[in-house]
Amino acid sequence: MIDNYQKAVSKLSELGGNNEDVVVSILKNHIKYGDWEDQRKGLIDALYGAKINGKLIDRRKLSSLLDAVINEPDFRFEKKMNKILGI
Repeated sequence: MIDNYQKAVSKLSELGGNNEDVVVSILKNHIKYGDWEDQRKGLIDALYGAKINGKLIDRRKLSSLLDAVINEPDFRFEKKMNKILGI
């Protein structure tokens, strides 16, 4: 799950303009102190702001991406991520 999330952050940093350091700083408090729902919200908040082809990725897609991070095995995750992001 952590590997998948790192792949998503890297992809959104590369294509979407997210700064990995900013993502990590947003996540720290949510991961350290929050329950699962707070962690989930923190993960989505940390990724929010990424753009693909100049278009902001909406929270629903980020939520779907997070579901894929959690539920998809490593070998299928990247394909699923690309499909969700439309790339």
